[in-house]
This record gives sequence, C-alpha cells and structure tokens, in this order.
Amino acid sequence: FASLSTLHDTVAAQTLTHAIERRHPYGKESPSLRLALAQELSLPALHADRDSIFTARVHFERGLSRLALDYSAERLRTCAPTLAQLNWSNFLLAYHCEDDLALQSRYGDWLCMAAATLRPDLAHSNTQRKPGPPRIGLLSGHWHLSTAGSYFASWIDALTLPEFDTQVFALGPRFDAFTDALESRCRRFVRLEGDIDRAAGIIRDADLDLLIYPELGMDTRLLPLAALRLARCQWAGWGHPVSTGLPSIDAFLSCADMEPPDAAAHYRESLLLLPDLGTRYHMPSRPQRHDREALGLPSGKLIVVPQSLFKIHPDNDAVLHELLALLPDAKVLMFATTSRLEVHLLRQRLLERLGPTLFRRLQFYPMVSRSRFLELLACADLMLDNLHWSGGNTSLDALRAGLPIATTRSRFMRGRQSAAMLQALGLGTAIAATPAQLAKLAHSMLRDEPTVPDQDRLEAYLNSERPTKALQGLARQAVAGVV
Repeated sequence: FASLSTLHDTVAAQTLTHAIERRHPYGKESPSLRLALAQELSLPALHADRDSIFTARVHFERGLSRLALDYSAERLRTCAPTLAQLNWSNFLLAYHCEDDLALQSRYGDWLCMAAATLRPDLAHSNTQRKPGPPRIGLLSGHWHLSTAGSYFASWIDALTLPEFDTQVFALGPRFDAFTDALESRCRRFVRLEGDIDRAAGIIRDADLDLLIYPELGMDTRLLPLAALRLARCQWAGWGHPVSTGLPSIDAFLSCADMEPPDAAAHYRESLLLLPDLGTRYHMPSRPQRHDREALGLPSGKLIVVPQSLFKIHPDNDAVLHELLALLPDAKVLMFATTSRLEVHLLRQRLLERLGPTLFRRLQFYPMVSRSRFLELLACADLMLDNLHWSGGNTSLDALRAGLPIATTRSRFMRGRQSAAMLQALGLGTAIAATPAQLAKLAHSMLRDEPTVPDQDRLEAYLNSERPTKALQGLARQAVAGVV
C-alpha cells in the first residue's frame, strides 16, 4: 500500500486495502495495524508543485488524527503484542522542507504510547543499574558501506575508550566487508537479525547508560525501538536531519556550522552541537578523469544535479529554468532511480515547467556504482545544489572529485550542509546569498572558471579530530547525568 500511495496510484492502493481487510479483521491481527499506518500516513515521493505538498500534509495530519483516535491504548491491547507492527517512518515528510516539529511530535507521542502498550515489559530501562564502567551503545541498520556507515563509523572509534564499555548493535540482514572491518575494531559487536522484539530485549539487557541512534528515520524498524526507553539516556544523530519527535529521545546530535541561529526551535530533543563536519568522514579515493564520450556524456558545459529524485523540491524547477536560459550550450545531468514511475513523474513535471526546448537539454543517467559516480562527477563543470535539501554525501563526493559546487542556505539544517562545507574550505563565494540568486551565481561560476576544491584542505577538514573529541566530552557528561 505504501509503495502504491507513494507513486500516486490511489485506486490500486485502495483495492489492496480492501483485499487485506477482508482477509485480516481490521485492528486485531498484526497486519492490520501496519495497514492502518500505511493507509493514514503514506506520502507521495514526488510533488508537482507546492499545492501538492500542502495537500499531502493536510492528508497526513488528518490521518495522524484518525490513527491516534482509532488506535488508543485500549484498542492496542487487543492487537498482537509485537513491535514489528509499528515498523513505520515518516521519512518523506522531511522532504516537504517545512517545519515538521509539531507533526513529528504528535506521531512521536502516539508511537511511544503504542510501543509501551504492546510491550510494557520493555517500556522502561532497568531501574537497578548493574555495577561496572559506563556502558554506551550505538545502534544502526546501516553499519555497512553506505552514507550513514561512512559518516558515523568514526563515532564507534571515538567512543571505544578504556573508560567506557562500548557495544555496537548492527541490525541485519545487510552486512559486508565494511561491517567486518568495524567489528574487528570493537570490543563488543552484536549482529541482530530481523526480529526487533528480540533485539529490544537484547539491547535492554545490556543495561546501557547511553544509547545512540546515528540515523532515525532511515530504517523503519528502528523507530519502535527508539520509542521505548531501552537505555537510561538516548540520543539521535543527524543521519536523517529532522527532529524524531519522540519524547523517549533526550538529545539530537547535529553540526554547529550547519544549523541556523534558531536551530533549537526545530527540535523536540535538546540540541547538542558538534564542530566541523560532526564526524571523521571515510573519504573515497580520488577518481580518474575519463573522456566524456566514453562515459556517454554530452559535450559543452555540463551541470550535474546528483541528488535522489525525491529530494528535488518543485522550487528547484525555476532555478533550472533560469540557468538553462542563461547558458544556451549547457546540459544538465541527473540520475535515474530504479523506479521507472518515479523517473517518469519527475520528467513529466520538468517538461511542463521547463518547456520542450529546455527539457531536451536534460539527461537522466542510470544508477551506477560509487566509483563510476565519482568519475562522472570528475567530468562535469559544476554541481548545482538543491534548494531546501542540500547535498551531504553527494557534496563530499563532488568535492573529492574536484567539482565546484554552487549552493545557498535554506531555513533548516537539511538545506545548509553544502554551504557549511564550502565555508569551511574557504569557498564561501560559491554560496548564493538567497535562493533566488542561485542560478545567477551558478552562471557566473561557469563563466569565470570557479576555484576547484583544495584536496589537502579537504582532507584536513574530513580528518579533523575536533568532532570526535567533542562527542567524547558530551558522552562523559551524559553518563555522569549532566546532559
């Protein structure tokens, strides 16, 4: 249902809903609660315009009200007592690029109540602490070669100190050589398979003083776990850079340079800020430069928009239109997802917004390996960053490939990541003062041969020890009960 609704196929979604309801009495068996979550909270991945986003948010808010009304504690006590029924994430809500605090908090309140009602035996951390040094846990479903793995593996190293009993919990089933390398560096590395009820029991029995979720929202199975009080203190990181809305999460770790002045107002959690990139980043090898023709790339000025398609907010269409109009010989490279329908919907929107002539200058490249992706970036002339949701890992890849980036700062942290990186690297002139000036900035950068990122300075920035030392200090305060 969620996949069909995401792609706007509401007729097929409703047909599927009725078929499942006939087979499983609504509200009693395990599939029914999962169905209710999908039915009430599913969101489209792509939007035609801002009106479409507004309509989706109204649908979500009303669905959230119905969910809270229909699934009270009394009704939940009639459901099967398993956490897996609550595997859901409001992942796509953040890509509307609006203030999600109120909606996330309403859902967080309901989710904590639901998790505690279904598994009251796991609702609270141990009241009697076991003796021993402070115990810290890090839990993720992405301890493999991935964006989150590359970003947050250094947190494991930072917190593996003699003074702490640090444990890493890896939610399977995806494990790889990156996972094996992490495990070899840990004192305790626990591989958890699919049963999250069993996983919750294992984590609670570890009697942790501090449990860190580097990314909450990326893996639906983590949300029911985070809604329980499995440790005495619980933190989330910015792997999904939006407030979790969960009263069970005490603090949110973010990057000081990426947050706006009013950042604390965007989070339900206490905001804890780390310097620089907030982590020591695992940097890939610098790619070789290839002939464009050999890679199937066009000649002329090549602008790359390397983000996932669902990150391309409708406001970006006007920037593309203005930039292509300013540069008659330029081409824009985007990357198709595995979903043909998602690609079709974006192409349809851009054809309407750009017109046939400008639209023909777009090229959708198929998804490729990361090494080939870096090679493609190395062949381009400029990365045009997204409004509202800037590059994170993609921007670091572009910088590593020596590709200049044109960006701006938006209202929330998720639209300010590239700007913080460029500012730290002495490339502040590549940051437009306002979103309305982004196309003109990109045009002037292409005309004037922009300064390429200095690789030595980039390495120093990504390998800075300041973020991990700050994390260590915050962890010491947490286990001492100070934060």
